[in-house]
Amino acid sequence: MELDITELTQESLNSVLKKHEASALRAEGFYVGELEAHVNTDIRIHEVREAARWLAKNRRRATINRKYSSYQLKHFAEKTAEGGYISNGALIAAAYYLGFDVEPDGGHSPNACLNISSKTVTPLRAAVGYD
Repeated sequence: MELDITELTQESLNSVLKKHEASALRAEGFYVGELEAHVNTDIRIHEVREAARWLAKNRRRATINRKYSSYQLKHFAEKTAEGGYISNGALIAAAYYLGFDVEPDGGHSPNACLNISSKTVTPLRAAVGYD
């Protein structure tokens, strides 16, 4: 599925993040409710767009995949991103935007796990030299 990233605007992202304000999930050291202000710049929305472009290439599964954390996934996505860098928070925000199920990785970690299919992540990570 190819994502039309022009539809991902700061306003549309903020709307999605507000729905997840009550979540205890932290991204980049910020609770999701604070993530809205954290990504409120062109640089950050660019990172979210690049993360969303990569995430959209992956299928979802019924359950959370604990094999890959958001931190690992962001490194895979960076290999194909324009501009290179994608923050962990931008990847989590993109996952929320695309409707992935997102859960804390555990403990006090700022990382999250998604319902992302290993069957699509594995070849994508291999394509960028992670295998």
